[in-house]
Amino acid sequence: MKKTIFLVLVISLSPLFAGNHFGIKGGINTSTFYDDDDSAFLRGYSYGINYEYSFMEHYYIGTGLYYSKIGGWLKNKVLIVEHLETLGRIDIRASAGYLIIPLNVGYLLNVKKNYLFKVYTGYSYLFPFIDYTYRDDKYVINDSIDPDSNIDYDFRSIGRGESVFPTGKYANSAINLGAAMVYKRYCLDLSMHYQMDDFGTFDNLSKIKKSLITFEMLLGLYF
Repeated sequence: MKKTIFLVLVISLSPLFAGNHFGIKGGINTSTFYDDDDSAFLRGYSYGINYEYSFMEHYYIGTGLYYSKIGGWLKNKVLIVEHLETLGRIDIRASAGYLIIPLNVGYLLNVKKNYLFKVYTGYSYLFPFIDYTYRDDKYVINDSIDPDSNIDYDFRSIGRGESVFPTGKYANSAINLGAAMVYKRYCLDLSMHYQMDDFGTFDNLSKIKKSLITFEMLLGLYF
């Protein structure tokens, strides 16, 4: 009798959970400041969990929770060290650790048995909480401040280990575009993320108006 009741419950509730899919993903990313001619790509990583709900046979909505380290190289930037009254040239490895909550809408297609292809687009909320930024002082240009139009950034420098984003202003949103292939329970996800806000500032006076574009490859399990 108990087995019969349990079986009836499973059969009656199964349509409610038929469109639910869970997964775990992890992998690498590479990002650059696309509005800076001297920017170069910087590698990072991402990992987290995701949830998808399928409806109308070929469509789904997805969300999740990810941790991502994202950033880019700023090459050969001119630095004014105010308390030493010197000019220097530096490379800046600007990156931050984010908690990311995406909200995507996608289309899925059964290519053939055990193969599923997905494309999606959407929006991500970014919550920065760790600053990994590091600057590499290359050499001193001269011994007295003489700013001109060639000065890229002007900020107060206290020491080599100081963050170059002390005000904590980071991008908080991004546009997502991606595609994924699922084979049985294994998933390969390729995506691009465009940050909609400035990445940060060097100080309260001289703002850094930079935005990141990130390319990501994640491997995961799909249930």
